[in-house]
Amino acid sequence: MLGAIGLGLTSPSCEGNVAVERVVFVDDVSDSLGSHRWPCVDEPASARFDVSDGVRTSGDGDAGAGVLARERSRLGDGLRAAGAYLGPDPGVVRLRTDGRDTEGDAPAAARTLAALGHRVYVEAPSPAPADVSIDAVRVLEAAPGEPVKVSVSISASVSGRVRVSLFRDGAERAALSVPVSPALPSVVQLIDGASRRTSDGFEVDLVPEEGTPDEDRANDRVRFEVATNVARVVIVGEGSAPPALEDGVRTSRLPTLDEVDFGAIDLLVTSNLPARAFSDDRLERLTRFVASGGSMLVMGGDDAYGPGGVSGSSYERLLALYPRRDDGDGVACVVAFDHSGSTGESMGGESPAIEALRRAVRALDRRLPARTNLFVLPFSDRPGELIPIERRQEGGDVNRSDLRLVRLDAITPAGGTNLPLAIEAAVEAAVRVPDVRRRRVFLLTDGDPDHPSTPAAFAALRARLDRTGVEFAAIVRGDDVAAVALRTLTARQGDVVRIDDASGFPEALVRTFDRGRAPDEITSGPFAPVPADDGLDALAGAAPRPTRLHRLDAAGDAVVWARAPAPDGTILPVAAMRRVGAGRVVSFAGGPALEPADARGALIHSLKPLFARLARAADRGLGAEREGDRLRVENVAGLGSLPLFVGDEAVAAPLLETQNGVYEGLLPPGTPTDAILRAGTPARALHLPFGPGLEHRGAGVDLSTLRAIADAGLGRVLARDEPTPRRRGASRLDLSPYCFGMAVLLLLLDRILDRAPRRLAGAKS
Repeated sequence: MLGAIGLGLTSPSCEGNVAVERVVFVDDVSDSLGSHRWPCVDEPASARFDVSDGVRTSGDGDAGAGVLARERSRLGDGLRAAGAYLGPDPGVVRLRTDGRDTEGDAPAAARTLAALGHRVYVEAPSPAPADVSIDAVRVLEAAPGEPVKVSVSISASVSGRVRVSLFRDGAERAALSVPVSPALPSVVQLIDGASRRTSDGFEVDLVPEEGTPDEDRANDRVRFEVATNVARVVIVGEGSAPPALEDGVRTSRLPTLDEVDFGAIDLLVTSNLPARAFSDDRLERLTRFVASGGSMLVMGGDDAYGPGGVSGSSYERLLALYPRRDDGDGVACVVAFDHSGSTGESMGGESPAIEALRRAVRALDRRLPARTNLFVLPFSDRPGELIPIERRQEGGDVNRSDLRLVRLDAITPAGGTNLPLAIEAAVEAAVRVPDVRRRRVFLLTDGDPDHPSTPAAFAALRARLDRTGVEFAAIVRGDDVAAVALRTLTARQGDVVRIDDASGFPEALVRTFDRGRAPDEITSGPFAPVPADDGLDALAGAAPRPTRLHRLDAAGDAVVWARAPAPDGTILPVAAMRRVGAGRVVSFAGGPALEPADARGALIHSLKPLFARLARAADRGLGAEREGDRLRVENVAGLGSLPLFVGDEAVAAPLLETQNGVYEGLLPPGTPTDAILRAGTPARALHLPFGPGLEHRGAGVDLSTLRAIADAGLGRVLARDEPTPRRRGASRLDLSPYCFGMAVLLLLLDRILDRAPRRLAGAKS
């Protein structure tokens, strides 16, 4: 009995079977797979994820893949999503991919899963995509005035023949027909025999000949630029460009950043560009251009820096000069939201204005600093109920969930329009907000045909705004009369914006907010900049004589080249530079867009020395070759070694000189294939051979990457239709409750048996 009790207290156990491991499918749906679609799998799966340039839950095989951007393969993100789903319980991940891992971190992610007890199996597409690809283009000879010789490396997942051509200025200069095979990569040389006088843009094209399949055409063309002693400048934005070619500097104008070929320029000049012109993708390409040795010059304007919404944007972190800080504390914004019957009508095929008005409020909500108070006042022929939009900071990020704006969807078009009543109610609502230093009212309307829109109709409101200090702005669709009358209520002419199309409401509202956010940033001179030192950079930065400047602050790591005293006695930075990787970003507080028409030409002429210096300072870097994690760099002979940098981080092991002028070494495992690499002192960018974009680099299936992922995840590469290996997990069955219960029963039985003879003896006596 005592043994049974002891057994219960020692928590004995035995082996028991539980269900098989859970399986998570991760399907690569990126561009490099072409038209291939993963087949539906009969075996049960706990979850399925699609991965390309992002991750999403897949409801049914490849359904919804088109929702994701497909230009990258972020396989590591897909594996991490699977790991987060599985949690601490061991499971299996089946990754279906061609191995084109654009981030290069999939093996590391698989290794992390294995450390948590999961296993990663990999499946390749079957049949493999039939593809022929240009792997790399290397410029072998390109001395100024001499022929250009290039080497073209070609890989294929099929056998056949292709025609490879070298083009310059759109004309074919050389061509060869070559055989291709999966077993042996092809290397051909092409020569443009014509001499060159200026910098030239080239292109290598691959065209499959009859009978050779080629599913991915995005890797059949590579554009590249051959460097000469001509520095190339591209200007995007307002302001005229200097002459086309002067003193070895060639300039041109392009309408948007999307048109810029960053591989073919030395200096990018932006003039009066707002922050919204720099999408995440554009900013990534721009940052890579500068970090790889390029130069950038940022010039101001009425839609740049603070008025352009730079404050708080990702773009701001790139600049050497930035707007003075305004985090939104003590600011109240009231949006008067027109929902009259006309906002529900469709005009000229466009969507009803009410939809654009809702988008405008949401766009402003995303743009507002974290601690700005936001209110929406719906109105038609009379004001409605004021809707407060709570803005709270959670973990350092603004809670910007659209759930807070869901009441906008309940506002439906109805009634007439009364702008004076709406403005009066909005001003009153702004005045009632306590403890704020600024109050701003924004009117969104498609016009007021119901009441006379004359300056006299708004005279009382003008006096009310002056007394309360409320700042007023308006976005008006189509109604010229109302727009003219509303301008009598504003301090600045640009605070009333007239648009023709309702779809312009979101951008117009955000732009108006940004301009009003920095009302005193632009100040008038004239200004006489003074160089910070006797260096040529500082002299070039101080050469222009602007009549208007932005009041800006210098970044902590920036070097100020020139300053100028303002009329009020303050000293303003005019030009400053900060290093980004191997390149430089220079901010100029003035610009042609700020100048009156009669002074613009003189300012542009005075900017030429700055343009020339920055363009010539661009560093094309050192030639390099990369195979996996091994790096080979060419530099001057006799240095012995070169320090190596990946991004901003120095690598512990330097590149060693293995032969005269050739330096070799290893990159840290898992270094992304598109990482910014630098070497030397001072660090210079490393330029790898020209090739297709990362997503389209290579042909067919990258088996080496598949094996690396599977090995890191303690799995293997599976054949098509092979079931996912699973194992039954064993758990320990705790027997202590049963043993303890048995002990209690034995104790009771013992006491009963012990007392039974005594009772019998008592009965006999």
